[in-house]
Amino acid sequence: MDAKSIAVLEFPKIIERLADLCRSAGGRDLALKLTPSSDAEEVRRRLAATAEAKALSRLKPHFHMGQAPEIEGSLLAASRSAVLPTQDILEIAILLRTARHSRNQIAPLSRELPQLARIAQRIADFSPIIREIESIIDERGEVPDSASPALAEARDQVRTIQDRLERQLERTLRHAVSEGVAQESLITERDGRYVIPIKAELRGQMPSVVHDVSASGATLFVEPLAVVELGNRLREARREEQREVERILRALCTAIGAEAGAIRAAIRCLSQIDLAQAKARLAAELDAPLPTDDDQLNWVGGQDADLILHSARHPLLTGDVVPISTALDADARCVLITGPNTGGKTVALKTVGLLCLMAQAGLPVPAETGTQIPVFDDVFADIGDEQSIEQSLSTFSAHMTNIVRIIDSAGPQTLVLLDELGAGTDPGEGASLARSLLQELLELDSMVVATTHHGELKVFAHATDGIVNASAEFDAVSLQPTYRLLMGTPGRSNALAIAQRLGMPERVLDRARQSAPTETATMEQLLGELQQERDAIADQVRAERIAREEAEEIRASLSERRDAIESERDAVLARAERAMEDELAVFRRNIRAGLKELDKQHTREQAETLAERRADDSRERLQTVRRERANRRRRRAPARREDTQFDPNQLAIGDFIYLRGLPEPGEVLTAVEDDALDVQLGALRTRVRVEQIERRAPKGARTAEEPRPLRGMHATVGNMPKPPVDPGSKIDLRGRVTDEALPMVDSFLDVAYRAGQNRLEVVHGKGTGALRRAVREMLRKHPLVTTFESAEPKQGGDGVTIVTLVG
Repeated sequence: MDAKSIAVLEFPKIIERLADLCRSAGGRDLALKLTPSSDAEEVRRRLAATAEAKALSRLKPHFHMGQAPEIEGSLLAASRSAVLPTQDILEIAILLRTARHSRNQIAPLSRELPQLARIAQRIADFSPIIREIESIIDERGEVPDSASPALAEARDQVRTIQDRLERQLERTLRHAVSEGVAQESLITERDGRYVIPIKAELRGQMPSVVHDVSASGATLFVEPLAVVELGNRLREARREEQREVERILRALCTAIGAEAGAIRAAIRCLSQIDLAQAKARLAAELDAPLPTDDDQLNWVGGQDADLILHSARHPLLTGDVVPISTALDADARCVLITGPNTGGKTVALKTVGLLCLMAQAGLPVPAETGTQIPVFDDVFADIGDEQSIEQSLSTFSAHMTNIVRIIDSAGPQTLVLLDELGAGTDPGEGASLARSLLQELLELDSMVVATTHHGELKVFAHATDGIVNASAEFDAVSLQPTYRLLMGTPGRSNALAIAQRLGMPERVLDRARQSAPTETATMEQLLGELQQERDAIADQVRAERIAREEAEEIRASLSERRDAIESERDAVLARAERAMEDELAVFRRNIRAGLKELDKQHTREQAETLAERRADDSRERLQTVRRERANRRRRRAPARREDTQFDPNQLAIGDFIYLRGLPEPGEVLTAVEDDALDVQLGALRTRVRVEQIERRAPKGARTAEEPRPLRGMHATVGNMPKPPVDPGSKIDLRGRVTDEALPMVDSFLDVAYRAGQNRLEVVHGKGTGALRRAVREMLRKHPLVTTFESAEPKQGGDGVTIVTLVG
């Protein structure tokens, strides 16, 4: 890549920002050495690492690599059998723990983060040497007694001798003080020897060895001869202790030196992980969507791909940055941007070049989905004023020198960025030279983005295949640039408007307008009218989009309201149907009791006729409700087609279904097997065949209705304890009192009858027989019960009642 163009496009500033986000010296070094690559596979590999680092922050939000101190000097010394200070060894331990932590966190994620996991898997397991360091050096950097038996013995010897020495010195000092030889009761140390202070003039009264003298010379620090031997023994014991510590540390440093190669490899892996995480942090700072954390990198094309930037932002700009969009392809390999000064032309030029360099370096790209960036062999830029007094180069000469160099190197896989093309010389000659340069670059098959103020080039771009006009938008009302890039429309220079905004006297502006060439004035007027038409169309498109969105919101709202009304109507009809069924059941229940009463007043034939008439009335009312519900279902059939036409084999456990003839949904308990499945219907668990299923219940159907009152009971299914049932249509009442059991049996019989059950088992146990008698008395009077009897002895005998229902 061209180093000069990289610097002009400010890529080094991005690299410095990336380096500042690294947590380790190794990661920072890698960041500072990062340059764009022209190898498409390498570019994808780098971007994949960035995408994985973004995914890592999502998968492991609390993971951070930890401290990675610089230990190369310590490793080198350890490799040469040097004994390291304990603090240096602790820094090595810190880095090894960081390596172990990173390996343990990232290596298992090989499916989600293949590239980072491979890096982490190359980190060796340093647990043994970490444990060895921790057993030899504590967190204060000291070697504990437990480091070796010899060290513990040596330190015991030191403490023993030291205790004897201090006791002897204390006795000597007390005597010296009492004799007036010593000034104070103080034991101190000089050069590793214990001493006491005495008066210089009384030195002869205490046989001793002088080790130090006070600044005034009045005090001598002496070691009494009585403790010299103990002092010698203490010094020797301390030397033995130090030799053992040195031996332990030397062995530890030798072990570290033996692992130096593996540790350096781990440091390199940590540096790569640190760099990837720094890229992810840069993406967060720049609010850069690309690459996404699950990116397939389809937007990174090969060398023949189109260059498309969608809502791209310059990464070094701050505040409310206006994004730009542009495209270069086989039909338009050159974009010519025109417009006023300070309108954002140069920023657009730099944005295109810098984002291409960032992508090829594997850095996050602040552009939206829809962006596509090819991999260029090189990126060239001629931007800014490069005049040089030392080299006697004017602005025009400096530009030409750079452009000559660019033409010599440009080719099919290069991106060329030219700012203020043809400026700095005679306008006519400059425009002619600019046209020729653009034609040359098109023949070289380079992709080109150029800016200019020459009006002739706008016409040239419009008439030349492969070149498309673009403009930096300018608001003629506010006389301010909008910094938007408009593709397909040449821009106006707006020189007079800008001069007016900056305070140019109106008389000067009027003379300028009068003296402007007719062709130029006409072109500027046409461009202004074209811009107004473009703005009007854009406003119309925006208004139509808003109208479509509002219409869609209204349609969705009406659809929700319609569904809610239909659901409420269904619920009302369902409640009415249940009421009719309840009423019919009450009539059936009372038939037998009524027959006996009516026999006393009428003949049995009259009683039956009266009962049948009442039952027929109830049936007719129930049929009316059912016909109304059926009509509503037929009217709503197209909207519910997805609910009614379903494969029973696709039902899942926990789904709710409607059975034919039953108004309430049941919960699927098992998968379909032999064209049948188990269903929970209220308190009843039963097995039904698939042809009995009417449709799948919508979400929330189970909880949408209120608890249903039990016939003749002051309780509800919702607040009554559910009896335990099994697939054999059995209810177990053992442990229940009579007042609690009878409502449960009543509900159980009702639900079983609705489900088409014929034979049921009521388990009440034997006990005192009170519960059995109460249950059978209830069964004897129940209108849904045909017969009942005790079960076979092997099935429970008198503890179980077998019930046969009507129908």
